[in-house]
Amino acid sequence: MNSLDEKIKHLLGQAGESPPVSFNLQYHKSFEESGRRKAEEILGELKRDGAELNRLAYLSVGGSDGSEILHVLANSPVEYGVLLEFDDAAAQAAELRGHGLAPKLLQVLRGDASQKIETCRKLLQSWQTAGKIDGLICSIQAVLHELPTRSPNFDLNHLLGEALWDWDPCFFFCREPCTPQHWPPRVKLSVPGLGSERLEALARHIRGMLKIGGDILRSGPDCVLLQSDLAVELLFKLFYLDDYPHEIEERVTSVDPHRLRVAVERALIGGEVSATYLNSGSFERLYRQYQIKVEDPDTHVSLPLPTVFVRLAGKRWTRRNAGLGNSATPMVRYSAQGPQWPSVAEQAERTLNLPLLPWSPRGSPSLRLLWPESFIDPKLQPHKTPGGSKRLTEWTSGLPMQGHLAVVGAPGAGKSTALRRIFLDLASRISDPAAPLPVLGHALDFANPDYRERLAAEFGLGERKRGARQVVYLVDGLDEVDGQVADRFVKEFLDVLPVEACAWIACRSEYFFNRIGTIERYSQHFREVLEVLPWEPEDVRQFVHFYSDRLGVEDLQERFDTLVRRSSRALALTQNPFQLTLILYLLVHEPNVRHNLENAFELYDQFYGHWLERETHRGTSKQGEEAVRKFHTELAERFFDSRGTVGAQGVLIDSAISSFLDRDSAAGDLLRIEKHPTRIAGFRHETIGEYLLASQILKALGDESSRLEDVLLRTYTFETNEFVREAISLLAPSQREQLVQLLANRYSEYLEGSEFPVLREGIAAASKLRIREQVLYYLGRIPSRVCPEVLRVAYQSERHPLLVRIAALGAILHGDGDVEESYLSRLIPGAPWDLDNRSIQLVYFGDAHGDFYSFRDDGRRPWSRTRSAVLKRLSGTTHRDRMLRWWDLRTLHLFLLSRGESLDESECAIVKAAGIDEPDQDHRAHNIAGEIDALLGLRTAPSTSGRTEWH
Repeated sequence: MNSLDEKIKHLLGQAGESPPVSFNLQYHKSFEESGRRKAEEILGELKRDGAELNRLAYLSVGGSDGSEILHVLANSPVEYGVLLEFDDAAAQAAELRGHGLAPKLLQVLRGDASQKIETCRKLLQSWQTAGKIDGLICSIQAVLHELPTRSPNFDLNHLLGEALWDWDPCFFFCREPCTPQHWPPRVKLSVPGLGSERLEALARHIRGMLKIGGDILRSGPDCVLLQSDLAVELLFKLFYLDDYPHEIEERVTSVDPHRLRVAVERALIGGEVSATYLNSGSFERLYRQYQIKVEDPDTHVSLPLPTVFVRLAGKRWTRRNAGLGNSATPMVRYSAQGPQWPSVAEQAERTLNLPLLPWSPRGSPSLRLLWPESFIDPKLQPHKTPGGSKRLTEWTSGLPMQGHLAVVGAPGAGKSTALRRIFLDLASRISDPAAPLPVLGHALDFANPDYRERLAAEFGLGERKRGARQVVYLVDGLDEVDGQVADRFVKEFLDVLPVEACAWIACRSEYFFNRIGTIERYSQHFREVLEVLPWEPEDVRQFVHFYSDRLGVEDLQERFDTLVRRSSRALALTQNPFQLTLILYLLVHEPNVRHNLENAFELYDQFYGHWLERETHRGTSKQGEEAVRKFHTELAERFFDSRGTVGAQGVLIDSAISSFLDRDSAAGDLLRIEKHPTRIAGFRHETIGEYLLASQILKALGDESSRLEDVLLRTYTFETNEFVREAISLLAPSQREQLVQLLANRYSEYLEGSEFPVLREGIAAASKLRIREQVLYYLGRIPSRVCPEVLRVAYQSERHPLLVRIAALGAILHGDGDVEESYLSRLIPGAPWDLDNRSIQLVYFGDAHGDFYSFRDDGRRPWSRTRSAVLKRLSGTTHRDRMLRWWDLRTLHLFLLSRGESLDESECAIVKAAGIDEPDQDHRAHNIAGEIDALLGLRTAPSTSGRTEWH
């Protein structure tokens, strides 16, 4: 057929006609060459893995005329094969050709896959029992998408379970057309040469024939709006009608690649499954030849060619110690051909395909949007050596280098992106024999001996020669492991790395300086600690410009400029790359976003609320907004409770979670869903979970019917508590006063001898202590007109020094002068209160590794981070800075006395300027001035006795 119009007329008029009988042989003949290619691909992969092919049988399901399996038998040590084919003519052709392979044996079975798969399994078992084979290679190519409509009683789990059974080892390969990747659920499509009316008629015809849902709407004379699945079906029919007319009623988007991979992983107990997304050469060629144009109707961004095929490769080397949901130690063998680097290219491709934003991977741009020219080159400040900050590319220009480096920073500062940038830079040079070999992974993986064994085999590391290549390990998520895993990571990975290897470790600043930097056996490994600095205004402008240009949203820059002009706090948020990305997301989808972004909590709250509303409107979230929020919050709690523990599996996808995700596909878009076993490893960005935890904490604090122990017995991260404080600050004054009163009541519920014994029955004293600590902490951070009475009562009645200190500081923040004078009078050199105060400060600011309840300062421990933090607050001018002024000065003085130290010139300048000049606080200002004089006196006459008289 010559014109598209004629082709569509033929399609609409003759789609239901059966092809002539003679067409079947011609149709199967067309797959002969592709069968040989698939066979070569599978054999090549197994040979690289070192599989012993002579002990394996080959099962080909739907293998047409047997071109694939015949090529395997003729060109490999495999001696036994089974072909299951529905078409009689193709099966007969394969059988005749198989006679020439003797003494090798090809058994051809005719019939439907669902009905005959048990027969295949029993035949293979008979060979196994006779000692002819041990394991199996199973190949199912472009068949699974047909079976739901062509095979009676088809059940994917049954088919895979029978096929993969308990073969040891077992290898599975399939290649299927699937739902389009990298496209949103709904698209706007145009095909040059066809008007919108003709496209609409064709789409409606295909929709009815294949029973696909969704509206079809014209959009002007050339475009139609329709579901992305239907758009791909339409393109397939246009492209291949001339070649395969009898496939016109076949749906090619019936396979969900994620669900298919999950099904294979469940059937391949103890194995591992990898997925590769791709296109056939003909589909890509015809897509470009026809000049197809597709865009996202919501953002008007032009969409790339979709990947509409998925290739799965499953490998189970042994079932030993394998159980449902757990992977056994893979017996990976390394090819005698020497090191190859396909994993680097594959990982680079997966990295580039990562969504740039942490949600809706079907509709959000990937890292390709920025790579390479639009990546912002961040500044990194060294901590161990003197010198100013340098851009990331300046630090990496010296590779190869000796020693390991830690990249630290705030959540969302760009640590993970920095590692990906290094990895992609090195991966692009992999063909150069002198270039370093990059290996990217997570700290939990590198602490796992099974993972390290796979690395050694895959990259030719360890006992095999690497040649002259230096290996650069890029390790993310060190802050997501606990002390035991961190210890394993250091002892079993860093301690044994060759001296020429280099590791870049990404970690949140607070975690690194609190946990890693305070333990010598950890910190000694790092030649340098580089802190990712906030983006400068020029960085922000450059990113917004690139982002606007790439997305094609012409007025995005104007929307952004309007927002930051109206809100200085929003401007501060933009210095954090992830927060900036959230702001741009809101501005793209909601031009009239509220212009009063007070803090990060409000930003996340707007994002999450908008995301829920948008996905509900798009039809991808059908459970209701409250159900999805509850689902995500429960996951956030489970992630937090198990974060970093040895053997942590994330959250395994059980039947309840699987059912929820099946009914609400959007809920999974915010999550990292992984394999080995199938699990939810976390949120696409950890801060989303922290925001949800903070929302849950605030809800529990303000709900009289809630059980505080359900949320407050966790030791939350600094970032989660920061979210809670920000959320509280957003409340109206009347709401804050109500919350203060409610928390005062809740505090009394958890006192020993409480009037609520039934309500709190069974809660241990230590748990009640922990809950009171948390309640007092939050009470002290609620802006209020007067100091809550409960803080004064707690200061007088609590016996634990930690709770007394928390109550005192809360009262001081609320301006209670009596409590301030009383508490400061207790802070004298060498007193227990002095020791408690210093000990807590060291843990809080990360100079010591321990907990607030048990750690004790010995007077010799370095206190540089505490010193820096106190001096920073002394130079601050916020209300909080001023209210804590006297206590900060006293704390600094006590630290200096405990260590026999004094101030340097720059510190003296800060202390001199730390006085307050407020007429209504004359008495307090006098006390602060006296504290300053005493501190400055230490510069020339440090105390030798370690004691000072305090008045």
